Amino acid sequence: NGIETLFSREYNITLNSIAEIDPAKNNIVLLPAKPNPSDEEAVFTVVVNKVIPYRDAYVRISSEQGKEIARLKISLNEGINEVNYHHGYSASGTRLASLVVDGKIISTVKVIFLK
Repeated sequence: NGIETLFSREYNITLNSIAEIDPAKNNIVLLPAKPNPSDEEAVFTVVVNKVIPYRDAYVRISSEQGKEIARLKISLNEGINEVNYHHGYSASGTRLASLVVDGKIISTVKVIFLK
């Protein structure tokens, strides 16, 4: 048939636009989960524009009804901080991920898990 296929490289790039985050208003920002929807594992990214003193920080995974499913410890160093959540293939539905610092919810994002 005269068609020849050549192999090529494939690149998978994830971009987070942190340039649009106003550091004067948001010292700590929880970005949307990636990938979303997620089928096995999700990554939660926290951008810290200005380090604040804290004792305890974690990403709280909960159901839409508020039942806590998991706590993921995270360090809040200046710049980009990430934590992985491996939920496996059995989880499905919408969950809430909240950044909690010293017992106070800083921000919350929704993530969808697929079977």
